[in-house]
Amino acid sequence: MTSTISLFLSKTIFAHERKKSSSDETILKIFQNIIDFSQNTIYFRKKETIAQDLSALSPKQFHQLITKLCKNLASNKDPIKTLQRLLEIIPIQALEKAIRIDHPSHINALQTSKDMLQKSKRVLEKTTYKMRSSLHTKMTMVMDSLISIIENILTVSGVNQIFRPSENDLDADMKGQRLMGLVTLMSLLSTSLIPLLGASFTSMFVGGLLLFLIILCLIYPIVRPAPFFLPSAKNWSSLFEQGKLFVADGRKKALDEIARTLIGNKTVKTHPMLIGKTGVGKTETIKSLVQAISRGDYPELKGKRVFYINTADLVNYKESFGNGGSKILSKISNLMGRHRDKFILVFDEIHLACQKNEQSAIGEQLKTLLDPGNESFPYVIGITTEEEFYRDIYVNHSAFARRFKRINIESTTPSETLEILQNSLLQRAPKTIVENGALQFLMKSTHTLTEPTSSLKILTTCIQKTAESQKSPLEITADQIRSHIQELLSSSSTSSGTDFLPYTRKEKLTKLETELQAIDKKIKEKKVEYSRLSQARDTLWDIKRLIYGKVLKTAPLSTENISSSIQKELKSVLFLSHFLAPAMESFVREESNRLGIKTVIDKPLIQSILKEEKENNKKVQAAILHGKTQIRERSA
Repeated sequence: MTSTISLFLSKTIFAHERKKSSSDETILKIFQNIIDFSQNTIYFRKKETIAQDLSALSPKQFHQLITKLCKNLASNKDPIKTLQRLLEIIPIQALEKAIRIDHPSHINALQTSKDMLQKSKRVLEKTTYKMRSSLHTKMTMVMDSLISIIENILTVSGVNQIFRPSENDLDADMKGQRLMGLVTLMSLLSTSLIPLLGASFTSMFVGGLLLFLIILCLIYPIVRPAPFFLPSAKNWSSLFEQGKLFVADGRKKALDEIARTLIGNKTVKTHPMLIGKTGVGKTETIKSLVQAISRGDYPELKGKRVFYINTADLVNYKESFGNGGSKILSKISNLMGRHRDKFILVFDEIHLACQKNEQSAIGEQLKTLLDPGNESFPYVIGITTEEEFYRDIYVNHSAFARRFKRINIESTTPSETLEILQNSLLQRAPKTIVENGALQFLMKSTHTLTEPTSSLKILTTCIQKTAESQKSPLEITADQIRSHIQELLSSSSTSSGTDFLPYTRKEKLTKLETELQAIDKKIKEKKVEYSRLSQARDTLWDIKRLIYGKVLKTAPLSTENISSSIQKELKSVLFLSHFLAPAMESFVREESNRLGIKTVIDKPLIQSILKEEKENNKKVQAAILHGKTQIRERSA
């Protein structure tokens, strides 16, 4: 009886294995035909045959085939180029059936595209917006450089100061000195040119130059375009357009309130004052405003340029040069000229201008500039903490405080913090792979669910640790050996006793140099693999961008508008998102693990960085405690 059962099981297993082998052979044959077709090594007439073979496969077999195919494509140099030919022979119905094996809720390609629309818009907006208007920005910078040259000529010659109204008696006396200086300059120029050009031509040239400067000085304030630079200020709008201003986008509610206050400032002269705890993100909110204005979120503010000024710079300048701080405000006002309506001035730490000491002159002048008038600052944003607002502004300078509308910047909610982290990642390192749940783990681990500052700091370190510029384990080992060799060479000059003799040291150096040569040789051999990994990371990001772009193209359509070309686009979305992108990511992960290079932000990486931060904080606290102890001992 037992032998009969054994014989039956053996026959059943044999039949199953034979069936499985036959299935594998069929899949392998189709797979090879697809590869040949993609490489254009078979006749085009086989296209229909391959499509029929694919349609005859079961969903499970088709899934197995496409997975194998994508794994093969992931190791190629240009899988996206190969994809275009493959889409000609892959039936969309078979593709959808295969997708339902892992995703039973999948409806169809168009619905998947519609479901991905919002994410696609967000990713492409965050990663491509800063690249717009780069030519316009460069041309603006060139024009402003020319303007700066003209202004420097007028300033050096002193002509522009001569024709301005005098602010006081001292300024009137200075005008006389500038006029005498200009006469002296022209006289010296004439003396040096007469031997070369002759008296007649020199007098015509110098007189024409002086007349040109006078006319330019009179006309220039009228035709002068808006300046690109302002004293002691950073042009954040320009930096953003150049992609040099990092923006942790978020706080839509606060941005709307700031914008409403600025827009309403035309009728009711009240400027926004951002108030919140240190580290809550007040300054980052203004950076988000720069992006929102450039993006066109607030049409009433279109074309306005945001300039950032740290009030501490005005105060420090004043301490060194008398009334320098208030002079800078006058220079800013003069440079803005007839274009002052185009500027939004941001004064960080604005409370410093209102403290009860020598800074009061800055506060008084700034208060005057906040009022309506032809020489005023139409759009101003103040930034300070709640404590400093009440201590230095509300108590000491209530008239100054009345010119502002308080806008409280509250701690972010967990969802807002997560959005800020995601936007930060998209802008700084879109090619980096992030493990599912890693950002949520980061928020919980930093214990700052309501404030993004600490989480952003850790995320920035994670990005640095996974950057393409990171060193491989071999390169780190090579650096350590070089450092050891340098230590041995340096210690030879201060050695004594038996260490003074070269024998032992020479043996150590020879051994280390031999090790270093071997490692350098391995590094050169591995360079090709490192380059391949870097290319794979770029390709993965290109695939994702291609998916998002095709989603934007297909998602707005309805079922009645699906042409053959659109169907191919939808087929591409499914193939890329469900098969090729995961295969490419898997390839990147495997290669990075094999080479010992970090490419994924995951929980272990976050934990290791948090551990480093805690150790560094302990060292800092120990150093502070040691310093305080030394101060007490000296005082005693």
